[in-house]
Amino acid sequence: MSIKLALLLVLLGLPIAHAQDVRATITGTITDPSGAPVAGAIVTATNTATNTPVVTRSTESGNFVTPFLAPGAYSVTVERPGFKRFVRSEVMLQSLDVARVDVRLEIGAASESVTVSATTSSLQTETATRGQTISSEMLQDIPTMGRNPFQLAWSAPGIVKTGSFRYLRAFDIGGTSGFSINGGKNQENEVLLDGISDVQASRQVIGVPTIDSVQEFKVLTNTYDAQYGRTGGGTISIVTKGGGNGFHGNLYLNPHQLLQFPSTIWRMTQDLIDMMPAEFIEKAEIVAGPATGGALLAHTMAGLLDVRRPMTHPSYLFAPFGDAEGQPTLSPFYASRMNGKRVLIVDDVRNTGTTFKRCADLVGAAGGTVIGTMQIIDRCEACVSLDVPNVSLVEYKAPPNYAAASCPMCAAHVPITAF
Repeated sequence: MSIKLALLLVLLGLPIAHAQDVRATITGTITDPSGAPVAGAIVTATNTATNTPVVTRSTESGNFVTPFLAPGAYSVTVERPGFKRFVRSEVMLQSLDVARVDVRLEIGAASESVTVSATTSSLQTETATRGQTISSEMLQDIPTMGRNPFQLAWSAPGIVKTGSFRYLRAFDIGGTSGFSINGGKNQENEVLLDGISDVQASRQVIGVPTIDSVQEFKVLTNTYDAQYGRTGGGTISIVTKGGGNGFHGNLYLNPHQLLQFPSTIWRMTQDLIDMMPAEFIEKAEIVAGPATGGALLAHTMAGLLDVRRPMTHPSYLFAPFGDAEGQPTLSPFYASRMNGKRVLIVDDVRNTGTTFKRCADLVGAAGGTVIGTMQIIDRCEACVSLDVPNVSLVEYKAPPNYAAASCPMCAAHVPITAF
């Protein structure tokens, strides 16, 4: 027997790997006013976030099933000639749900419709699976250490956290893997990420998704379906967000920590230099910035700017402003270097422009001249102008600032801007 033939036989003999399904199902029975089953009715389950329909027909016994539905909000429509159109809105499906929606059609024209907005029962009568669902609202609203969603799963009934509470960041697995479900052994649990096993052979969790990417957690503690195996404890099913037709997302930004790491300083300074007017590059002699972010930016920029000018040109000088109870200061050493020099002031964030103004006053008192200002983020709220060119890498336009007397947000004591 050739090697190729032997390999082919081995491959043909391998079992097919199946993933556990994490999607939901809507089932029910359609009847007429007398209670008789209605066959051939068209049933459409539409995801309200994506407008994606799933269509099926009722059987001779009036039953219907719409499987493989992504968790989310749905509307169910039932249509049959001779009956009014039936619409059931606000059918909320969570991972692994089997929601029952029974429909009694009314005699009438198809152009007429009956809309029902009552929520489905939270009692799962169609499945023996028992557990607790942790919704995306809970994931977003409840604080966690390191934004690790597993920490909320540990609060479910029947779960005991074991092992260390260290290493709980989203990319850590050491502290995440240690938990027991319903008296099972530590780490003898199955973790499913969109239906795919997320545990190693050592029973440690492979990867931890961030809270922002998780739609819901479901902790299955006992009596779960036969499709869940390979575990001596329980099962945690994680469903990630699938998106919708509207633009949405989260942005986390602490502008005053943008320069915390050397690589970030270098990259953002390079981007800012690429936007710098030729006048700044040619005329500036000193790059100065207030503590702490502005000083780091100025120090990096002074060094990188030297490669933009001929070697015969004098090197840029660097000058940091100090801080005394929130007010910029200038030491005598750096003040003496600014006399008769052209100064470029830079900072990580410009809010009202007050800091730039105070720094410019210090430069003027030392005999220097401010030729321009630059910052990484400009909030476009500057109320103090230096009458010199200003360049920013990013602009954040805050809502308009109305007069307090005519602003309803001010009257309600609600901040006009939040950043």
